[in-house]
Amino acid sequence: MWEKPSLGKRSFTVAADANRGFGEKDRATVTFGVEVLPATFVTSPSNKGFWGIPYTFDGQLVGLNPLDITVEIQRDGQSLGVKPVVPKVIVTPERGWNSLLFKIFYREAVIKEHRVSLSAPPPPQIRWVQQNLDRAKKVFMISVASADPTGGPVKMSIESQPPGIAQMDKIRGTAFTINVNLAGNPTAVFLKLTATDQYGGQSTSSKQFNIPR
Repeated sequence: MWEKPSLGKRSFTVAADANRGFGEKDRATVTFGVEVLPATFVTSPSNKGFWGIPYTFDGQLVGLNPLDITVEIQRDGQSLGVKPVVPKVIVTPERGWNSLLFKIFYREAVIKEHRVSLSAPPPPQIRWVQQNLDRAKKVFMISVASADPTGGPVKMSIESQPPGIAQMDKIRGTAFTINVNLAGNPTAVFLKLTATDQYGGQSTSSKQFNIPR
């Protein structure tokens, strides 16, 4: 057992001798190499977190029994306690916190650290993905995507000019389809979208589409 291994390749030689009670001792040696690699997470954790949004940390390491591993959680240098790595650790950063530090202990020795920078959560971003004109059905279809900082669903609302000409397939999700009714032969449509996430973030995006003849 190598109590305090260091990174890199090392060579070890073990020698032994035995006396059977007559003649000279039997002697033998064996040489073997060991390569110590940096500890690696089973699942790579994010290095960014946001105030008010739970941060999940999985401290399991490749090749090690998780029952032998513990993690100390620190925020801005202040310890929040020591826990086993299983189940996953969940920390909800408070406003004003700057960073989280997770120290992984194996047999009471620190073998890996992971730092997370904290900031205010960004508002959801609205992306106009694509558009498609279906003349046979007199519908102009627009695909839109949006998500909260963790990739979760948002609540979407829509305003249009002319009023009432556009409808959305749903009000909550991460991908949306807008159907513009062309029965009145509009030459253009103006759309304004508002996305609101579960953490209070909100953003708007507007765009005008010219309807091809």
